Amino acid sequence: MKIQYCQVCNEPLIYVEHFEYDGVTPNGSFEPYFECPNGCAYPDIKDENLTLKELRTRNKIDTQTEFGIISNQEQKGVEIL
Repeated sequence: MKIQYCQVCNEPLIYVEHFEYDGVTPNGSFEPYFECPNGCAYPDIKDENLTLKELRTRNKIDTQTEFGIISNQEQKGVEIL
């Protein structure tokens, strides 16, 4: 299996084998997924599909302008937008 990395923090994702029991399939349906060990929100979803709160967890802001989604990182006391 190819190693996948979190798009937020670039850590290797953890493969989780998961069975979903919906009452229709007797043994459940196999629905594996990847999870970030740092708990980043939705590591496999693009920024455009996240809510404002979820964007904040990635240190990003939707400007609601033609600039779109931008990073909000602090380096040496300077806020970069």
